[in-house]
Amino acid sequence: MGETHKICLISPDFIPVWSGIGAYTVTFLEQIPKDVEIHLVTVKRKIPKIDLSLQTTSSEVLDKIKERVNIYYISEASNTFSYNLAFQLSCLKKIPSLCKKENLQLVHSNFPLMSDIYVKLFNRIRIPTLTTVQSTIDGQHKGVFQSGLGLSSLETSDLANLLLYQPLRLLELLYMSTTPYYIAISESIINELHKYFGVERKQIRLIYHGVNTDRFSPPTKNLYLKYYRPIVLFTGRFVATKGIDVLIKAIPEVLKNFRDTLFLFVGGGNYEPYLELLKRLRIPKQNYLFKGYVDFFDMPSLYKAATIYVAPTIYEPLGIRVIEAMSCEKPVIASKVGGIPEIIDHGKNGYLVPPLNHKAISDHIKILLADNKLAEQVGKQARKKVLEKFSAEEMIKRTVDLYKHLLR
Repeated sequence: MGETHKICLISPDFIPVWSGIGAYTVTFLEQIPKDVEIHLVTVKRKIPKIDLSLQTTSSEVLDKIKERVNIYYISEASNTFSYNLAFQLSCLKKIPSLCKKENLQLVHSNFPLMSDIYVKLFNRIRIPTLTTVQSTIDGQHKGVFQSGLGLSSLETSDLANLLLYQPLRLLELLYMSTTPYYIAISESIINELHKYFGVERKQIRLIYHGVNTDRFSPPTKNLYLKYYRPIVLFTGRFVATKGIDVLIKAIPEVLKNFRDTLFLFVGGGNYEPYLELLKRLRIPKQNYLFKGYVDFFDMPSLYKAATIYVAPTIYEPLGIRVIEAMSCEKPVIASKVGGIPEIIDHGKNGYLVPPLNHKAISDHIKILLADNKLAEQVGKQARKKVLEKFSAEEMIKRTVDLYKHLLR
């Protein structure tokens, strides 16, 4: 039997999944090989109106992961930003002793939340560290500005990014100066690491996010033939960089030709500003629906029910939700920003549109709604691309190979 590699994985999001980092963590841990012993340091998240004990699939997956992974809940999280400091301080207290007690060999963290920043700054551990860069504070900051949204429309995390940008940017620079090895989730992130932090290419390994293609799979049958209406789906947190207002501005033009289309918005956060925009545009209530937070394990059913998936994002290092929709064989319209062009081949397995361009979004929605065969063809090519390049198996294999390389 080969050597067991003992890893401390730090994730500020787990089950219930709140963000892309949570989806990444769950997907990675579900299929971790037996020769890798993971000690997960994470938060216990509270989401209003959600009782995890009632989420059957979440509980089942959590129980399955617990059989293979040692889980340490060292802090609580009730919103998207203010818990960060408490988690960082808890990491400072917990991780050095955990690494020593369990003889851990490597610490793997997620950026930009910098959960282990104080561990690094105070030099509290003597083992290699690796950071997966999911996004950057600088990129998020520029995205919030480009959105053009007023302060009253911004989520807590967006406001914190604007108001605390200078100290956060300093911490970001300090954190990067203490990090020897990186996983970049896209070529776009590699470019950011080189441009803003001077990180050398030899320090970075490109490993795309992957999805569980059995979970995110095509619908087995069409349940909507009898009572069919087109559904245009958006999923993601209600933050400025997601460009939700851009999609809303595209709705009136679509409804001129396809009056029964439903625009379905799914995700956590405050959607009141977007309801106000819908009212100002006089969009009928029967043409939109906000479902709020939906459990990660219930998301596949929403993708399968959708006709088209739209990601009108302004800043997107890769786009895990885009990959999930494509894995479900859905045609995707997404902004040509960040890592999205690394996923979508325009006109073949999806469509790329300029950011902040609601007319381009409405034009492509109408093209797909007018041609079911085209939508089906694009969806099949989308699934093919995911199977080739963005599967969970490929992500896990490449990550574990990197662990072993760093521990030689």
